Amino acid sequence: MKRLVLLMITIVLIKVVYAQSNKTFSGSYSGRNTNGQAVYEYYEKNYEKIYNGSFQYSFIKNKIKFSIVGNFSDNKRTGIWKIKGELLEPIGDFIYADYLMEGNYINGELAGKWTYKQTFKQKYTGGVATVSSYAFANFKNNHFVDDIYVLFKNDNVLTVELKGQFDINGYMNDLWSIKYPKNTSSFEAAKNSPIIEDLRQYKNGLCLNMKILNSTSGEIIENNDNSEFLNTFFKHLDLSTNICSYGKKVYSLDENNTGKIIYGIAKTNSHINDALNVWTSNSTENLLNEISQGFINPNLKVEKQVVDLGGPDLMYQKATNFIQSGNANDAFKYINYAINSDPTNLEYLHANGWWQLLEKQYENSLTTFIKANNLLTAPLKEVNLYIKCRLAHAYILNNQYEKALKIYTENVELKIGEKEWIAVVNKDFEIMNQNGISHPDFDKIKNELRQKQEVKEKENQFKKIVSNGDELFKQKKYGKAKKEYKQALQIKPDDNYAQEQKKKSGKKAVGKTVLTIVLLPFYIIGWVLF
Repeated sequence: MKRLVLLMITIVLIKVVYAQSNKTFSGSYSGRNTNGQAVYEYYEKNYEKIYNGSFQYSFIKNKIKFSIVGNFSDNKRTGIWKIKGELLEPIGDFIYADYLMEGNYINGELAGKWTYKQTFKQKYTGGVATVSSYAFANFKNNHFVDDIYVLFKNDNVLTVELKGQFDINGYMNDLWSIKYPKNTSSFEAAKNSPIIEDLRQYKNGLCLNMKILNSTSGEIIENNDNSEFLNTFFKHLDLSTNICSYGKKVYSLDENNTGKIIYGIAKTNSHINDALNVWTSNSTENLLNEISQGFINPNLKVEKQVVDLGGPDLMYQKATNFIQSGNANDAFKYINYAINSDPTNLEYLHANGWWQLLEKQYENSLTTFIKANNLLTAPLKEVNLYIKCRLAHAYILNNQYEKALKIYTENVELKIGEKEWIAVVNKDFEIMNQNGISHPDFDKIKNELRQKQEVKEKENQFKKIVSNGDELFKQKKYGKAKKEYKQALQIKPDDNYAQEQKKKSGKKAVGKTVLTIVLLPFYIIGWVLF
């Protein structure tokens, strides 16, 4: 049995080794837009070809012979890769061209310094022009870092020169300089043209300021300074959300996620786009695109823009819409934008606390309602009373019964809008129950409030009866007044005022009866005689 197991293990190992041993391909190869000859190493895994080892591909495109040389490791590019190209024969006015691009990959990602060189010669009426391009950029984890440089010349006449740098996260940073001729209508015009310099100061992908000047004369053509706004923006920026709230405004720090370069506060510059596109799939000359396996683009999140999201009221409205549609996460995000912009707004705080409670974030809800309650001032408005009511709910759900009971009972006489306090409390209990929120102390509170309600109703009934008695007493209807006070004493037997008024009414009623008896004969005589 043991021998059989060992034999099976040996067979499996042989198959694994065989499956992953390199093979060599040599023959026709099709790139994305080209066809040529390739020699490369690979192995097969689950019937899939895995590039592994050296790779060479040569093809002809527009009469230029190109070769791409590099290495793969388990289908990922690794080490130095080079692309070379040379013109095989003249094409119209173009009589010479060469091309070289090289750089390093680590685990399939652009890494370290990459360089790009291109030279071509073109005949024109006055002779032959040599057009040269040189660029380098640095990469880490497949995005730009550190320095970038681009120089385009036409017969030693500057076309574009760009210098810049990126931070460790791949965003434009510090000073950027772009130089180009003012007049580019023709070669002669560019040759004699003043040089324009576009100077920009970046921080974490945002353009703090931009100055465009005539470097020949020193004249400032344009000067935009956003540094004061952006420095304040960064002081208030929440890095976890990329949201900044200040000055009754909410701002978002947006980053480019699509490969399209966005220059939010700075003015778009095509030269920057050109310099970055040298290294991307947007460039027709980046022939690394031709290799179908292991193709990687550099990450183009290089610049950010500040977006005005509007005032806190708009944020509050958006939060309300989200909560009504069942999207609590976005609701909390936007209500917090509003609160950060207007931290003492009771309406925002109340909404946040109530939503937190309904989402069973009981501790957060209590913290929010305590903060809101500390901001309350007289006279109490409707939202203020809701804050008190729901602060009591939060105390209950955080097992602080006595604090809750105090709030519930001391406000039992109040109304919230047109609604009785007790009715609002009971309605909230119903809403919480519908949201799966319960607590054994809810029933205790209901009983306490029911007792308070009964006491309140009896008190109101007592006051009404006593008021009726007082009115009858004023009208000298003492007998009827006495009956009202007697009825009131059935509700509150020990009430001193009702007892005293009952006695007074009784005495007044007796006195009035005696007087009537004494005077009655005189009334009769007067009636007969007259």
